Amino acid sequence: MEAIEEEVDEDVFHNNTIMGNEATQHYYYKFEEIMKNCINPEDMEEYDRESRRLIDMGSPKEERRTFHRKFNGRLINRCYNELYQYVNKINSRFAFHALGVIILEYGAKMTDDIKTLILKNSRWRDEQHKFKEKNARIERKTYLFEFIARILEYEEGEITSIPWVPEDN
Repeated sequence: MEAIEEEVDEDVFHNNTIMGNEATQHYYYKFEEIMKNCINPEDMEEYDRESRRLIDMGSPKEERRTFHRKFNGRLINRCYNELYQYVNKINSRFAFHALGVIILEYGAKMTDDIKTLILKNSRWRDEQHKFKEKNARIERKTYLFEFIARILEYEEGEITSIPWVPEDN
């Protein structure tokens, strides 16, 4: 039996970053749940073994973080079809934003059709009316255009950080 998808309020913004919308965060965590379902026991053994090795060697935190991100990137690639089906079923621009962020953050594959859908769902004209204050509109537009640029420039395997909160916080 398929789980019932709960309603998400797409009008709630905690901040103006691409991840600042409550729905975007909700879908991001849904994608992580899908990824967890793609993990097999061998993956967990490898993850635990490599994590312990990196810690025992005294590897810098950034090296351990890179390993974690690449591991998750492989999971995204493995369950790409499930993620693609989910995002198309939901058909929310915020779900496409979350998919773009998770792909960028973990260096996973981004097919041309996904890239096109993410860009199609990242048009300023679809969002500008959500922001009453001029400064909020300017800030959101800046974050949205930065996100679009990162999607356009993205190359598979490249890990790209996306701010979840404004840099001045």
